[in-house]
Amino acid sequence: MTIKIIVVGKTKETSLRSLERSYLERIARYTRVDLVTIRQEKSPRGCTGSRTLKAEGKRILRELHKGDYLVVLDIGGQELTSPELARSLEQHLISAARRLAFVTGGPLGLDDAVKKRADLLLSFSKLTFTHEMIRVLLLEQLYRAWTLLRGEKYHK
Repeated sequence: MTIKIIVVGKTKETSLRSLERSYLERIARYTRVDLVTIRQEKSPRGCTGSRTLKAEGKRILRELHKGDYLVVLDIGGQELTSPELARSLEQHLISAARRLAFVTGGPLGLDDAVKKRADLLLSFSKLTFTHEMIRVLLLEQLYRAWTLLRGEKYHK
């Protein structure tokens, strides 16, 4: 199984970039992960947020294949426990019918077109996290899910 993670904008915080690399290396022991960074749209003076989101959304949607199972991280989405996320990954492993893709938005969020394309809107919390922090949380949860599936010690 290949997991594709699409993010908007680069992670500027050095410590968060280090955590991203660490979790990507850990996950790579279990499966292939492609991290794709979409250029963050600069908002020209007088430009609305919706116009910015639409431009970013078009770039995100171009990265997806027709058959991808798309999970979009969104505060209004469904909340899963770590074991439930692991079981969801396991179902995709078994079916192997579709590539699994995750999308996290930038500072302004995501365009509605991306959310409408989603097979699952997933929320990690009702709290708001920075777009850089949620990437690390996503990677950590994917790593945790793999350790759960393998019966390894990381998850307690």
